Amino acid sequence: MVDDDGAAGREDALSGPEARVSRRWVTGAVVGGLILAAVAIPLGYQALWGPDRAVPGDTPSASPTVSGPETPVGPTPSVGLPSASSEPPVGPGENRCPGSSEEAAQDRFQLTPFDGDLPDGAVSAWLCGDPNEGFTSTGGPAEALTKGVDELVAAFNALEPLPQDIACTMEYRMTYVVVVDYADGAKRLSGELHGCRAVSDGERRLAGADGFLATVVRLWEDQRAGLPAPTEAPEVCPPLTTLVAATPDDVMAGYVCSRNFGDIRILQEVPDDLLARMAESLKTDVGGEVPGMGIDDRGAFVLVDGWGSTISLVPLHDGNFAVDPGALTEFTYWKPPVDLAEELHAFLGPEPSPTG
Repeated sequence: MVDDDGAAGREDALSGPEARVSRRWVTGAVVGGLILAAVAIPLGYQALWGPDRAVPGDTPSASPTVSGPETPVGPTPSVGLPSASSEPPVGPGENRCPGSSEEAAQDRFQLTPFDGDLPDGAVSAWLCGDPNEGFTSTGGPAEALTKGVDELVAAFNALEPLPQDIACTMEYRMTYVVVVDYADGAKRLSGELHGCRAVSDGERRLAGADGFLATVVRLWEDQRAGLPAPTEAPEVCPPLTTLVAATPDDVMAGYVCSRNFGDIRILQEVPDDLLARMAESLKTDVGGEVPGMGIDDRGAFVLVDGWGSTISLVPLHDGNFAVDPGALTEFTYWKPPVDLAEELHAFLGPEPSPTG
């Protein structure tokens, strides 16, 4: 067998609260006769920065008039990075996720379609995130799924075909890839959380990429619930956000990561006492929509558990934080106690001058 892949989109234009999710880029395409504008900017961070703040990305441009299949304009969607880990992957076989954006882009277009449903007999699966080079990336689990693989296969086989006449927009959010391992090879499935939200096996386009991903993430969470977590948290930065999110109860380490998306790296490690206070506040002080108070450029707090899953905390100019806990959730508002908020902002250091 050979690896397989494809690409897809989503039914409606993303609007309202969904526009606050990170990793989202506006791209352009003509789908089902719709001519869409192209602006390669991350919608989540655009909403947080506000209309007067420049956002990393390409200069806005008009989408050309194109007919036929979807033709995204802007960053090329690609398969993604597993979470970095000091532990070898759990489960049979090597990690199937490419280790760099370049490898991901090359691998994505070397996949052969396959016909029909996924066969029975899969031994493991891998979930790959979206490297999205030049902006914030998402990471997949560092370990294979070895429990519940039959349920994953059944969930994919239950997906319905995407209507051929559907009109889809192409605001880029993120892609993911699921690699299903068999004794004699692998099958690859590609999903997109934008446009038509379709899953592709390289031949068919099926509806329900968000629901399928939710099932896959739950299976990983169920597997981890029955296993002891690694006792040493891996370093992150990148990725800032993982497809399987951490919870405040499970975080083991915290870092301040740069938000220079061309060079994401660890700037500081969060002391244990400060990390414990952050985790405790995150259990009770998170909720509501993020106000349009703007974000600053001093870095983001990234809390990580033993599996390498993260919670990312973006500082706001109002003294509080936007919480980006996972790929399937929107930004939420974290308003820690005043003394903790002041200590966290002081830990980040002074804000840079607006004039540089």
